[in-house]
Amino acid sequence: MENNNDAPTPPPRRWHAGERALVALAVLALIGAAKLTESFIVPVILGALLSYALEPLVALLERIHIHRALGAALVLVLAITVVAGSGPRPAAWLNHRWRCVS
Repeated sequence: MENNNDAPTPPPRRWHAGERALVALAVLALIGAAKLTESFIVPVILGALLSYALEPLVALLERIHIHRALGAALVLVLAITVVAGSGPRPAAWLNHRWRCVS
């Protein structure tokens, strides 16, 4: 089969009004669902990001022959200690920022 690069490409297909309305409704439904499940979604996403951020520490502990589950527990306790030990000022700042966002 011969590849003809000189052939003109057809113009992009225009969306009909019904398709645009359906996309707009889907976006609004997604925003509404995110708002309704915010109290569940935010901790899950933060937990996933935190697990990715702390994985190198767990891997380091695993390389020095500390079992992965024990290393993960140690890193988690260390992270909680750092956040809790940082004092009331960062916690108050975060609480103020969170109220400004929501």
